[in-house]
Amino acid sequence: MQSTPEPLCFDARPLLAKGIEPFPYILEYKRRLLPGQVFQLLAPFQPVPLYSVFEAEGYAVEVNQPEPDCWEIRFTPSSSATPGRGLEIDFSGTQDVDESQLADTLRSLGRDSTLKVLTQERPDALLATVDSEAFEWECESTESGRWMTTFWRVVAD
Repeated sequence: MQSTPEPLCFDARPLLAKGIEPFPYILEYKRRLLPGQVFQLLAPFQPVPLYSVFEAEGYAVEVNQPEPDCWEIRFTPSSSATPGRGLEIDFSGTQDVDESQLADTLRSLGRDSTLKVLTQERPDALLATVDSEAFEWECESTESGRWMTTFWRVVAD
């Protein structure tokens, strides 16, 4: 009988207190999740945009506030959850794409993972900065007039 692995925990509060963006660390922890493993995040606020990243991959989000400046968020996988696959970031509500966030997210992609980025305009300037030896991409216009760009890691033969 296979046992469920212990939750993988990450406390983002010390990084945030130092002014360090925890997003790349969270993605690294997410990449390390075993099948069926819960990810538990501690933060001084609710990281609402992060919820959709996990929900898109089949995770349920459970939020608890045990202390005034501490939020405990548990991301529990369903049987259909696929850690490390199908990340999506929506930049369509802003004119500027956060290239730093995108670069961190791309570096965290596993070999079978994809990243979909939704933007208002075709992201030609952004695409010119992507390491073409490490990643390939496909960009297409959506019915709403926005652009969906899908990135994936190049796997050497």
